[in-house]
Formats: sequence, C-alpha cells, structure tokens
Amino acid sequence: MWPKAINESKLMNDSKKLRSSPTIGRTSMKSGELAVQSKNILALLVSRAGSAEPTITYAEVARKVGIHVCNLKHPMDYLSRTLASYAASQGLQIPPLQIMVVNSKTGLPGPGAAAHILPPYVKKDERYDIANPARQRDISNAVYAAISRFPNWEQVEHDVADLL
Repeated sequence: MWPKAINESKLMNDSKKLRSSPTIGRTSMKSGELAVQSKNILALLVSRAGSAEPTITYAEVARKVGIHVCNLKHPMDYLSRTLASYAASQGLQIPPLQIMVVNSKTGLPGPGAAAHILPPYVKKDERYDIANPARQRDISNAVYAAISRFPNWEQVEHDVADLL
C-alpha cells in the first residue's frame, strides 16, 4: 500500500489561519483550532501509514502542522481519544496510529502512547510504559507492522475527520 499524497503546504496554511501567537506551557487553543490541528495530524499520519519509514518525530509533526512542539500534546490527545472512541463505536480494532510520532532521541513514542498500546500488541499482564527500551522497540515495531497492514486508513481518516 503506497501512502497517498499529502499537501503539506495546505496543512501549514490551514494551521496558520487559525493560529494565534504560540503559548508554551499553557493552552490557549480554541476548539476549532484544536480540531484543525488534529485533522492535519491525522492526514499526515495516514499518509505515512504504509510507508517504509512510518515514524515521524514530534518536532517534524509540529513543523508540518504549524504549531510549537510544546503545544502538540493537545491535538495529539484529542486525536487519540477520537480514534479510540470511533474504534469502539464501530467495533473495530484500529492500530494506534498516533504511536508513529516518536521522540527524536529515543526513536520511541512518548509516555502518552502507553495508554493506547494494549493487547494484542502487549501481553495481557504487560505494560508498555514500564517495559525496557528494547522491549518497547519490539512492541512498537509490531504496532508499525499492524499499521502498515491495516486496509482501511482512508475510510478511518474520512470518518474520524468528521468527528473532530
């Protein structure tokens, strides 16, 4: 599955239209701004889902979406909750797309990803957040493979974008 083309300049323009001055360490996002940023992140991640190198750093995502990296947590959390809610409402097991966003130093998803890395990606009594880095990498690679194999990203993107 080849990733669909993404218009990165459109992502930047959409975000710049809504963005006010950046705030670091506190939130001053309007719900419309949060939705646009979450939709842009979703489009970016779906475009990479079938690629040979699916991961992207937090800094790269923030740059492409047009926000400060310190403010990325809010649209990522909103997207994660919306994806989980959508999956539950549809009775689907959707791989946690948001774990494609990784720390530039470790190459692993941040601490917030642990809540979304559940069985079958980890054993029933295992927790991603307390696994050693080598095990976290193995788990992450299994999730990336599931993301790559998932056949319905375009439909998920369409449906979830309507919910954001």
